[in-house]
Amino acid sequence: MEHPPRESQGPTLSLCMIAKNESHCIRNALESASSLFSEFILVDTGSCDDTAIIAQEFGATVIHQPWMNDFSFHRNTSLSHATGDWILVLDADEVIDESQHKYLRELLQGEKKCYQFIQRHYTNDHRLSRFQPARGSYPHREKQYVGFFDSYLCRLFPNNPKIRYENCVHELVEPSILREHELQLEKCSIILHHYGNTPELIERKKRMGLYAMLGELKLKEQPEEWKNLFELGVEHNTGGRLTESAEYFQKALVLNPENISISVNLGFVLTELCRFQESEDVLLSALQRAPHSPEALCNLAVNYMRQDKEDLAIPHLRKAIALNPNYINAYANLGRAFFKIGAIAEGTQAYEQGIVRAPRNSKILLQFAVSLLDVGILKEARTVLEAVIRLSPDDAPGWQLMAVALERLGLPKEAKFATEKVETLLADTRSLKPSSTRRGA
Repeated sequence: MEHPPRESQGPTLSLCMIAKNESHCIRNALESASSLFSEFILVDTGSCDDTAIIAQEFGATVIHQPWMNDFSFHRNTSLSHATGDWILVLDADEVIDESQHKYLRELLQGEKKCYQFIQRHYTNDHRLSRFQPARGSYPHREKQYVGFFDSYLCRLFPNNPKIRYENCVHELVEPSILREHELQLEKCSIILHHYGNTPELIERKKRMGLYAMLGELKLKEQPEEWKNLFELGVEHNTGGRLTESAEYFQKALVLNPENISISVNLGFVLTELCRFQESEDVLLSALQRAPHSPEALCNLAVNYMRQDKEDLAIPHLRKAIALNPNYINAYANLGRAFFKIGAIAEGTQAYEQGIVRAPRNSKILLQFAVSLLDVGILKEARTVLEAVIRLSPDDAPGWQLMAVALERLGLPKEAKFATEKVETLLADTRSLKPSSTRRGA
Protein backbone atom coordinates (compact mmCIF):
# COMPACT_ATOMS: atom_id res chain seq x y z
CA MET A 1 0.00 0.00 0.00
CA GLU A 2 1.28 3.44 -0.92
CA HIS A 3 1.21 6.16 1.72
CA PRO A 4 1.54 9.92 1.18
CA PRO A 5 5.20 10.94 1.18
CA ARG A 6 6.32 13.35 3.82
CA GLU A 7 7.53 16.74 2.69
CA SER A 8 11.31 16.45 2.79
CA GLN A 9 12.35 20.01 3.57
CA GLY A 10 12.78 21.31 7.11
CA PRO A 11 13.33 19.64 10.46
CA THR A 12 12.86 15.88 10.71
CA LEU A 13 10.26 14.25 12.94
CA SER A 14 10.47 10.83 14.61
CA LEU A 15 7.21 9.12 15.51
CA CYS A 16 7.62 7.06 18.71
CA MET A 17 5.04 4.51 19.81
CA ILE A 18 4.65 1.51 22.08
CA ALA A 19 2.00 -1.12 21.40
CA LYS A 20 0.80 -4.64 21.95
CA ASN A 21 -1.95 -6.33 19.92
CA GLU A 22 -3.25 -3.11 18.38
CA SER A 23 -3.91 -4.35 14.82
CA HIS A 24 -7.55 -3.24 15.13
CA CYS A 25 -6.62 0.45 15.39
CA ILE A 26 -2.93 1.14 14.65
CA ARG A 27 -3.47 1.58 10.91
CA ASN A 28 -5.85 4.50 11.52
CA ALA A 29 -3.31 6.13 13.81
CA LEU A 30 -0.48 5.78 11.30
CA GLU A 31 -2.53 6.89 8.31
CA SER A 32 -3.46 10.05 10.21
CA ALA A 33 0.21 10.98 10.71
CA SER A 34 2.08 9.28 7.87
CA SER A 35 2.80 12.48 5.95
CA LEU A 36 4.36 14.09 9.03
CA PHE A 37 7.14 11.76 10.17
CA SER A 38 10.41 10.83 8.49
CA GLU A 39 11.13 8.01 10.97
CA PHE A 40 8.93 5.63 12.93
CA ILE A 41 10.09 3.75 16.04
CA LEU A 42 7.73 1.11 17.42
CA VAL A 43 8.45 -0.77 20.62
CA ASP A 44 6.29 -3.90 20.50
CA THR A 45 5.87 -5.48 23.92
CA GLY A 46 4.67 -8.92 22.82
CA SER A 47 2.02 -8.70 20.10
CA CYS A 48 0.58 -11.92 18.75
CA ASP A 49 -1.40 -10.19 16.00
CA ASP A 50 -0.37 -8.10 12.96
CA THR A 51 0.59 -4.96 14.87
CA ALA A 52 4.28 -5.10 13.88
CA ILE A 53 3.49 -6.08 10.27
CA ILE A 54 1.17 -3.11 9.84
CA ALA A 55 3.75 -0.79 11.41
CA GLN A 56 6.39 -2.02 8.98
CA GLU A 57 4.12 -1.04 6.08
CA PHE A 58 4.67 2.51 7.31
CA GLY A 59 8.44 2.09 7.48
CA ALA A 60 8.69 1.28 11.17
CA THR A 61 11.82 0.20 12.95
CA VAL A 62 10.27 -2.42 15.22
CA ILE A 63 11.96 -3.16 18.53
CA HIS A 64 10.62 -6.29 20.21
CA GLN A 65 10.84 -5.96 23.97
CA PRO A 66 9.25 -8.14 26.67
CA TRP A 67 6.71 -6.30 28.80
CA MET A 68 8.45 -4.94 31.94
CA ASN A 69 5.43 -3.64 33.93
CA ASP A 70 6.70 -0.12 33.31
CA PHE A 71 5.23 2.12 30.61
CA SER A 72 8.04 4.67 30.98
CA PHE A 73 10.70 2.02 30.39
CA HIS A 74 9.25 1.13 27.01
CA ARG A 75 8.46 4.74 26.10
CA ASN A 76 12.06 5.70 26.79
CA THR A 77 13.35 2.81 24.71
CA SER A 78 11.49 4.26 21.74
CA LEU A 79 12.84 7.76 22.44
CA SER A 80 16.42 6.50 22.71
CA HIS A 81 16.26 5.08 19.16
CA ALA A 82 14.88 8.26 17.58
CA THR A 83 17.21 10.26 15.31
CA GLY A 84 14.88 13.06 14.15
CA ASP A 85 15.16 16.68 15.23
CA TRP A 86 11.74 16.41 16.87
CA ILE A 87 9.77 13.60 18.51
CA LEU A 88 6.03 13.00 18.20
CA VAL A 89 4.53 10.44 20.59
CA LEU A 90 1.33 8.77 19.50
CA ASP A 91 -0.69 5.86 20.87
CA ALA A 92 -2.23 3.29 18.57
CA ASP A 93 -5.77 4.35 19.57
CA GLU A 94 -5.20 8.02 18.70
CA VAL A 95 -5.37 9.99 15.47
CA ILE A 96 -4.38 13.51 14.40
CA ASP A 97 -6.84 15.13 12.05
CA GLU A 98 -5.36 16.17 8.70
CA SER A 99 -6.72 19.69 9.17
CA GLN A 100 -4.06 20.26 11.84
CA HIS A 101 -1.03 18.99 9.92
CA LYS A 102 -0.14 22.47 8.64
CA TYR A 103 -0.13 23.87 12.18
CA LEU A 104 2.06 21.02 13.43
CA ARG A 105 4.57 21.63 10.63
CA GLU A 106 4.66 25.30 11.60
CA LEU A 107 5.59 24.29 15.15
CA LEU A 108 8.46 22.20 13.80
CA GLN A 109 9.80 25.25 11.94
CA GLY A 110 9.69 27.42 15.05
CA GLU A 111 11.45 27.58 18.38
CA LYS A 112 12.27 24.24 19.97
CA LYS A 113 9.61 24.15 22.66
CA CYS A 114 7.79 21.20 24.22
CA TYR A 115 4.12 21.20 23.25
CA GLN A 116 1.14 19.86 25.12
CA PHE A 117 -1.66 18.67 22.85
CA ILE A 118 -5.34 18.43 23.71
CA GLN A 119 -6.10 14.75 24.20
CA ARG A 120 -9.80 14.39 23.34
CA HIS A 121 -11.23 11.26 24.95
CA TYR A 122 -14.42 10.12 23.22
CA THR A 123 -17.05 8.49 25.39
CA ASN A 124 -20.75 7.71 25.65
CA ASP A 125 -20.82 8.26 29.42
CA HIS A 126 -22.20 11.74 30.10
CA ARG A 127 -21.61 11.32 33.85
CA LEU A 128 -17.85 11.78 33.50
CA SER A 129 -16.26 14.99 34.73
CA ARG A 130 -15.68 17.62 32.05
CA PHE A 131 -17.98 15.77 29.63
CA GLN A 132 -19.00 17.84 26.61
CA PRO A 133 -21.57 16.78 24.01
CA ALA A 134 -20.19 16.24 20.51
CA ARG A 135 -21.14 19.09 18.19
CA GLY A 136 -19.98 17.84 14.81
CA SER A 137 -16.72 19.81 14.84
CA TYR A 138 -14.94 16.66 13.62
CA PRO A 139 -17.80 14.47 12.38
CA HIS A 140 -15.58 11.72 10.94
CA ARG A 141 -13.59 11.64 14.20
CA GLU A 142 -16.53 11.80 16.59
CA LYS A 143 -17.96 8.66 14.95
CA GLN A 144 -20.69 7.08 17.07
CA TYR A 145 -19.66 8.81 20.30
CA VAL A 146 -22.05 11.25 21.94
CA GLY A 147 -19.38 13.36 23.63
CA PHE A 148 -15.88 13.70 24.99
CA PHE A 149 -13.70 15.21 27.69
CA ASP A 150 -10.35 16.90 27.15
CA SER A 151 -7.01 16.86 28.93
CA TYR A 152 -3.53 18.18 28.10
CA LEU A 153 -0.52 15.97 27.45
CA CYS A 154 2.96 16.72 26.11
CA ARG A 155 3.41 14.79 22.88
CA LEU A 156 5.70 16.95 20.70
CA PHE A 157 9.18 17.94 21.86
CA PRO A 158 12.79 18.29 20.65
CA ASN A 159 14.90 15.16 20.53
CA ASN A 160 16.79 15.80 23.74
CA PRO A 161 18.20 13.05 26.02
CA LYS A 162 17.10 15.08 29.04
CA ILE A 163 13.47 14.59 28.06
CA ARG A 164 12.34 11.20 29.29
CA TYR A 165 9.21 9.59 30.65
CA GLU A 166 8.77 9.01 34.38
CA ASN A 167 6.52 6.68 36.40
CA CYS A 168 5.63 3.10 35.60
CA VAL A 169 1.99 4.06 34.92
CA HIS A 170 0.31 7.34 33.99
CA GLU A 171 3.71 8.15 32.59
CA LEU A 172 4.64 11.72 31.65
CA VAL A 173 7.57 13.63 30.17
CA GLU A 174 6.44 16.87 31.81
CA PRO A 175 8.41 16.38 35.08
CA SER A 176 11.70 15.96 33.22
CA ILE A 177 10.94 19.02 31.08
CA LEU A 178 10.05 21.23 34.03
CA ARG A 179 13.33 20.39 35.79
CA GLU A 180 15.37 21.79 32.89
CA HIS A 181 15.43 25.58 32.83
CA GLU A 182 16.39 25.77 29.16
CA LEU A 183 13.27 23.82 28.12
CA GLN A 184 9.90 25.48 27.66
CA LEU A 185 6.55 23.71 28.06
CA GLU A 186 3.65 25.26 26.17
CA LYS A 187 0.05 24.33 25.39
CA CYS A 188 -1.11 24.31 21.77
CA SER A 189 -4.45 23.69 20.07
CA ILE A 190 -3.59 20.43 18.28
CA ILE A 191 -6.11 17.72 19.16
CA LEU A 192 -5.33 14.04 19.60
CA HIS A 193 -8.56 12.16 19.00
CA HIS A 194 -8.42 9.31 21.52
CA TYR A 195 -10.60 6.19 21.45
CA GLY A 196 -9.38 4.41 24.59
CA ASN A 197 -12.43 5.11 26.75
CA THR A 198 -14.78 2.62 25.08
CA PRO A 199 -16.85 0.23 27.23
CA GLU A 200 -14.91 -2.74 25.83
CA LEU A 201 -11.54 -1.32 26.86
CA ILE A 202 -12.82 -0.27 30.27
CA GLU A 203 -14.15 -3.78 30.86
CA ARG A 204 -10.85 -5.28 29.74
CA LYS A 205 -9.02 -2.93 32.07
CA LYS A 206 -11.19 -4.13 34.96
CA ARG A 207 -10.30 -7.75 34.21
CA MET A 208 -6.60 -7.08 33.92
CA GLY A 209 -6.15 -4.99 37.05
CA LEU A 210 -2.87 -3.88 35.45
CA TYR A 211 -3.20 -0.18 36.13
CA ALA A 212 -4.10 -0.73 39.77
CA MET A 213 -1.11 -3.06 40.20
CA LEU A 214 1.29 -0.60 38.58
CA GLY A 215 -0.27 2.21 40.59
CA GLU A 216 0.60 0.36 43.80
CA LEU A 217 4.22 0.06 42.63
CA LYS A 218 4.29 3.76 41.83
CA LEU A 219 2.86 4.59 45.26
CA LYS A 220 5.58 2.58 47.00
CA GLU A 221 8.18 4.69 45.21
CA GLN A 222 6.38 7.98 46.00
CA PRO A 223 4.19 7.37 49.08
CA GLU A 224 3.63 11.05 49.85
CA GLU A 225 2.52 12.06 46.35
CA TRP A 226 -1.22 12.81 46.45
CA LYS A 227 -1.64 12.26 42.73
CA ASN A 228 -0.55 8.61 43.05
CA LEU A 229 -3.26 8.05 45.65
CA PHE A 230 -5.81 9.88 43.48
CA GLU A 231 -4.97 7.75 40.43
CA LEU A 232 -5.42 4.58 42.46
CA GLY A 233 -8.76 5.89 43.69
CA VAL A 234 -9.83 6.33 40.07
CA GLU A 235 -8.57 2.87 39.05
CA HIS A 236 -10.37 1.12 41.91
CA ASN A 237 -13.56 3.05 41.14
CA THR A 238 -13.33 1.99 37.48
CA GLY A 239 -12.83 -1.60 38.62
CA GLY A 240 -15.85 -1.47 40.92
CA ARG A 241 -13.79 -1.70 44.12
CA LEU A 242 -15.54 1.20 45.80
CA THR A 243 -14.33 0.69 49.39
CA GLU A 244 -10.69 0.70 48.25
CA SER A 245 -11.41 3.67 45.98
CA ALA A 246 -12.80 5.71 48.88
CA GLU A 247 -9.77 4.87 51.04
CA TYR A 248 -7.33 6.14 48.41
CA PHE A 249 -9.34 9.29 47.72
CA GLN A 250 -9.48 10.01 51.47
CA LYS A 251 -5.71 9.63 51.78
CA ALA A 252 -5.19 11.89 48.76
CA LEU A 253 -7.47 14.51 50.29
CA VAL A 254 -5.43 14.55 53.50
CA LEU A 255 -2.32 15.36 51.46
CA ASN A 256 -4.07 17.89 49.21
CA PRO A 257 -7.21 19.18 50.97
CA GLU A 258 -7.69 22.08 48.54
CA ASN A 259 -8.04 19.87 45.46
CA ILE A 260 -11.69 19.95 44.39
CA SER A 261 -11.38 17.01 42.00
CA ILE A 262 -10.45 14.70 44.88
CA SER A 263 -13.48 15.82 46.88
CA VAL A 264 -15.81 15.47 43.90
CA ASN A 265 -14.66 11.90 43.25
CA LEU A 266 -14.66 10.95 46.93
CA GLY A 267 -18.16 12.35 47.36
CA PHE A 268 -19.40 10.30 44.43
CA VAL A 269 -17.87 7.04 45.70
CA LEU A 270 -19.18 7.58 49.24
CA THR A 271 -22.67 8.11 47.82
CA GLU A 272 -22.34 4.86 45.85
CA LEU A 273 -21.41 3.17 49.14
CA CYS A 274 -24.54 4.69 50.77
CA ARG A 275 -22.32 6.61 53.20
CA PHE A 276 -24.50 9.64 52.65
CA GLN A 277 -23.49 11.83 55.59
CA GLU A 278 -19.78 11.41 54.87
CA SER A 279 -20.41 12.22 51.22
CA GLU A 280 -22.44 15.31 52.08
CA ASP A 281 -19.74 16.57 54.45
CA VAL A 282 -17.04 16.15 51.79
CA LEU A 283 -19.05 17.84 49.04
CA LEU A 284 -20.28 20.73 51.21
CA SER A 285 -16.69 21.36 52.25
CA ALA A 286 -15.68 21.36 48.58
CA LEU A 287 -18.42 23.85 47.75
CA GLN A 288 -17.23 26.17 50.48
CA ARG A 289 -13.87 26.31 48.70
CA ALA A 290 -15.27 26.20 45.16
CA PRO A 291 -18.92 27.32 45.13
CA HIS A 292 -18.95 27.35 41.33
CA SER A 293 -18.06 23.69 40.82
CA PRO A 294 -20.84 22.11 38.72
CA GLU A 295 -19.55 18.60 39.48
CA ALA A 296 -19.64 19.11 43.24
CA LEU A 297 -23.17 20.56 42.98
CA CYS A 298 -24.37 17.66 40.83
CA ASN A 299 -22.80 14.98 43.03
CA LEU A 300 -24.34 16.55 46.13
CA ALA A 301 -27.70 16.57 44.38
CA VAL A 302 -27.35 12.88 43.56
CA ASN A 303 -26.57 12.23 47.22
CA TYR A 304 -29.83 13.93 48.20
CA MET A 305 -31.81 12.08 45.52
CA ARG A 306 -30.56 8.73 46.83
CA GLN A 307 -32.15 9.75 50.14
CA ASP A 308 -35.41 10.89 48.49
CA LYS A 309 -34.60 14.54 49.24
CA GLU A 310 -35.44 15.92 45.80
CA ASP A 311 -36.38 19.29 47.31
CA LEU A 312 -32.72 19.71 48.30
CA ALA A 313 -31.38 18.26 45.06
CA ILE A 314 -33.26 20.43 42.56
CA PRO A 315 -31.72 23.83 43.49
CA HIS A 316 -28.21 22.35 43.27
CA LEU A 317 -28.90 20.87 39.84
CA ARG A 318 -30.33 24.15 38.57
CA LYS A 319 -27.22 25.97 39.76
CA ALA A 320 -24.96 23.37 38.13
CA ILE A 321 -26.77 23.88 34.81
CA ALA A 322 -26.55 27.66 35.14
CA LEU A 323 -22.78 27.29 35.57
CA ASN A 324 -22.46 24.77 32.72
CA PRO A 325 -25.37 24.87 30.24
CA ASN A 326 -24.00 21.76 28.50
CA TYR A 327 -23.93 19.62 31.66
CA ILE A 328 -25.93 16.66 30.33
CA ASN A 329 -25.75 14.64 33.54
CA ALA A 330 -27.28 17.55 35.47
CA TYR A 331 -30.22 17.76 33.03
CA ALA A 332 -30.79 13.99 33.35
CA ASN A 333 -30.76 14.14 37.14
CA LEU A 334 -32.96 17.25 37.20
CA GLY A 335 -35.51 15.51 34.99
CA ARG A 336 -35.49 12.47 37.24
CA ALA A 337 -35.84 14.60 40.39
CA PHE A 338 -38.87 16.47 39.02
CA PHE A 339 -40.55 13.23 37.95
CA LYS A 340 -40.05 11.76 41.43
CA ILE A 341 -41.98 14.64 43.02
CA GLY A 342 -44.71 14.49 40.37
CA ALA A 343 -43.65 17.63 38.49
CA ILE A 344 -43.99 15.93 35.10
CA ALA A 345 -43.96 19.06 32.93
CA GLU A 346 -40.82 20.42 34.59
CA GLY A 347 -39.15 17.01 34.40
CA THR A 348 -39.99 16.64 30.73
CA GLN A 349 -38.60 20.09 30.03
CA ALA A 350 -35.33 19.26 31.83
CA TYR A 351 -34.90 16.03 29.87
CA GLU A 352 -35.73 17.75 26.58
CA GLN A 353 -33.22 20.53 27.25
CA GLY A 354 -30.55 17.89 27.75
CA ILE A 355 -31.63 15.97 24.65
CA VAL A 356 -31.48 19.11 22.50
CA ARG A 357 -27.88 19.59 23.56
CA ALA A 358 -26.97 15.94 23.01
CA PRO A 359 -29.39 14.53 20.42
CA ARG A 360 -27.29 11.40 19.79
CA ASN A 361 -27.03 10.52 23.48
CA SER A 362 -29.21 7.44 23.91
CA LYS A 363 -28.52 7.28 27.66
CA ILE A 364 -30.39 10.47 28.55
CA LEU A 365 -33.25 9.29 26.33
CA LEU A 366 -33.19 5.97 28.17
CA GLN A 367 -33.42 7.74 31.53
CA PHE A 368 -36.30 9.84 30.21
CA ALA A 369 -38.10 6.65 29.20
CA VAL A 370 -37.57 5.15 32.67
CA SER A 371 -39.12 8.23 34.27
CA LEU A 372 -42.09 8.07 31.89
CA LEU A 373 -42.63 4.38 32.61
CA ASP A 374 -42.41 4.98 36.36
CA VAL A 375 -45.39 7.35 36.21
CA GLY A 376 -47.33 5.30 33.65
CA ILE A 377 -46.98 7.58 30.62
CA LEU A 378 -46.70 4.62 28.29
CA LYS A 379 -47.23 5.92 24.75
CA GLU A 380 -44.68 8.68 25.21
CA ALA A 381 -42.27 6.19 26.78
CA ARG A 382 -42.63 3.96 23.71
CA THR A 383 -41.88 6.90 21.41
CA VAL A 384 -38.76 7.79 23.40
CA LEU A 385 -37.63 4.16 23.40
CA GLU A 386 -38.03 3.98 19.63
CA ALA A 387 -35.56 6.87 19.45
CA VAL A 388 -33.22 5.00 21.82
CA ILE A 389 -33.29 1.91 19.63
CA ARG A 390 -32.70 3.91 16.46
CA LEU A 391 -29.56 5.38 18.06
CA SER A 392 -28.35 2.19 19.78
CA PRO A 393 -29.98 -0.82 18.09
CA ASP A 394 -27.47 -3.27 19.57
CA ASP A 395 -27.84 -2.17 23.20
CA ALA A 396 -30.00 -4.48 25.30
CA PRO A 397 -31.35 -1.92 27.86
CA GLY A 398 -33.42 -0.08 25.24
CA TRP A 399 -35.04 -3.30 24.06
CA GLN A 400 -35.60 -4.44 27.65
CA LEU A 401 -37.52 -1.28 28.49
CA MET A 402 -39.38 -1.48 25.18
CA ALA A 403 -40.57 -4.96 26.13
CA VAL A 404 -41.90 -3.56 29.43
CA ALA A 405 -43.64 -0.64 27.70
CA LEU A 406 -45.24 -2.87 25.06
CA GLU A 407 -46.44 -5.36 27.67
CA ARG A 408 -48.06 -2.57 29.67
CA LEU A 409 -49.65 -1.20 26.51
CA GLY A 410 -51.30 -4.56 25.94
CA LEU A 411 -49.19 -5.56 22.95
CA PRO A 412 -47.91 -9.05 23.85
CA LYS A 413 -46.67 -10.05 20.38
CA GLU A 414 -44.56 -6.91 20.04
CA ALA A 415 -43.34 -7.34 23.64
CA LYS A 416 -42.29 -10.91 22.88
CA PHE A 417 -40.29 -9.73 19.85
CA ALA A 418 -38.47 -7.14 22.01
CA THR A 419 -37.75 -9.77 24.68
CA GLU A 420 -36.31 -12.16 22.08
CA LYS A 421 -34.15 -9.34 20.77
CA VAL A 422 -32.76 -8.80 24.28
CA GLU A 423 -31.93 -12.51 24.60
CA THR A 424 -30.13 -12.47 21.25
CA LEU A 425 -28.09 -9.38 22.15
CA LEU A 426 -27.11 -10.77 25.56
CA ALA A 427 -26.09 -14.08 23.98
CA ASP A 428 -23.94 -12.21 21.46
CA THR A 429 -22.31 -10.25 24.27
CA ARG A 430 -21.47 -13.41 26.23
CA SER A 431 -19.92 -14.98 23.15
CA LEU A 432 -17.44 -12.14 22.65
CA LYS A 433 -13.92 -13.04 23.65
CA PRO A 434 -11.41 -10.64 25.25
CA SER A 435 -9.12 -9.14 22.62
CA SER A 436 -6.08 -6.89 22.71
CA THR A 437 -4.80 -4.87 25.61
CA ARG A 438 -4.39 -1.14 25.56
CA ARG A 439 -1.11 0.61 24.72
CA GLY A 440 1.97 -1.36 25.75
CA ALA A 441 0.43 -3.61 28.37
